[in-house]
Amino acid sequence: MWSSFGNTAPGAIEGRQRARQLCVCFAYTTVRRSCRSCQYLQPSSRILLFFLQTVLAECQDKALRRTAELKEQCQLEQKAKAHLEEVLRSDLEEKDHLIKTLETKVRILKTKETPGS
Repeated sequence: MWSSFGNTAPGAIEGRQRARQLCVCFAYTTVRRSCRSCQYLQPSSRILLFFLQTVLAECQDKALRRTAELKEQCQLEQKAKAHLEEVLRSDLEEKDHLIKTLETKVRILKTKETPGS
């Protein structure tokens, strides 16, 4: 049920994963509360508790890894954006210099043509 998402949007998948994690957290806390109230744990309760702890730890690890990946991706995108901005500014300065040079050449050519006419 949870493993096949089909052709759904990434946001919907993240929402489902978040909902599943909340269900696991709720089940874990429920089992923990019921275990505290009784002195002897049934073997099935111990197994369930262990399973829930494992799933919860895996979900948290996965979320932390994803967060780290997203932070790294964000940093790389910011560096790329800064580099691109620097390159574009350099290109603009170069074109500005070329425009000024051509304007100077045109001015010089106009002054040479005017007195000789």
